[in-house]
Amino acid sequence: GSQFSLDNDGQILNQGFEFTASWSQKIDKDWSYTIGGNLTTYQNKVIAIGTPLLPDPQVPTAVEAGHPISFFTGYKVIGLYQSYADILHSPPSSVNGQPVAPGDFKYADLNHDNKIDGQDVAPMGNPTPKFGYGISGELTWRHLDLSADVGGVYGNQIYREWGTSLQQNS
Repeated sequence: GSQFSLDNDGQILNQGFEFTASWSQKIDKDWSYTIGGNLTTYQNKVIAIGTPLLPDPQVPTAVEAGHPISFFTGYKVIGLYQSYADILHSPPSSVNGQPVAPGDFKYADLNHDNKIDGQDVAPMGNPTPKFGYGISGELTWRHLDLSADVGGVYGNQIYREWGTSLQQNS
């Protein structure tokens, strides 16, 4: 069998800004409050990697120089096959290893070789969010505190597995 090893064999550029601010105020001898917020921007890019981690049908993420870490790859959907006549007038597809039927996804022939195959796979998305944010608040009455924190991210893309490359066991 083959052996795998972990190597520190690449360069990654991570950039961004982080901002945070809060305000606390005592209202009277029993009451006080604090409000705060934060905003963090993210951007990463693989500068160099010894052995690129290439996608496959089961794991459609890749790590290659010039792209974000674990970017998604896939076929560009341009519609659904409407009929058998539509299938006959379209480039042959070997995407799923099965014949296509009306209602199946119709993919773009990105390299214009009149067939749909692994050469038509392209970068499709970035799982890293553009930014993360949070707000917090605290209300204090004597020695009793009530606080809440809310946070989230924006701008990341999500890969939706439609089940075309997974086998289901009964």
